[in-house]
Amino acid sequence: MTTNRTKIRLFCLVFFSAVICLMTEWYCTITNQNNALASNTSVDLVVNEGSLSVLAPTNIQLTDTNLDTLPDTGTWSYNSYDNLVVRDHRSTSPGWSLTGTITDFTDGSNTIPIADKVLLYPLTLTPIGGSTLTGVSNGPVHTYTSTTDPATFMSATGGSGKGRFKQYGFIALWIDVAAAPGSYSGTLVLTVA
Repeated sequence: MTTNRTKIRLFCLVFFSAVICLMTEWYCTITNQNNALASNTSVDLVVNEGSLSVLAPTNIQLTDTNLDTLPDTGTWSYNSYDNLVVRDHRSTSPGWSLTGTITDFTDGSNTIPIADKVLLYPLTLTPIGGSTLTGVSNGPVHTYTSTTDPATFMSATGGSGKGRFKQYGFIALWIDVAAAPGSYSGTLVLTVA
């Protein structure tokens, strides 16, 4: 009788040991499968460095002037400009300055010299995207004294100016009563550095 009980106990011990081994192996298999489902995947991206550049409107059409209705003191011919954009996509932020000179106005035969007759009036700056205006500012109102006199449109101090910045402003030309009739044009030369 004792031998039978011992055999039964031994059988149960072996049986339960086998069951525990099988369950442990099953648990390890399931756990490993779950770990595989939770593995990490690297998602990579390269953002290539760009350059410092300026985009400008192709034309600024000043208001037409009628000499018959012009006051004796003369008047301003003017218009706004928009979409003047500085883009700084360099890896460093050394800062930059956008300046511009302007030529005399001519119709091919007659000339309106710009000295003391052309006014630049920067008004607003708008950061594009995530760009920030910290350290970025408009230049002052500027009256051109000659064709080599550079006006500052906008600038960024060192450590700032990364991204894109759009300026809105006005440019005006003084028309005197002695101006010759004609279709005049001048060239604004912009430099960013």
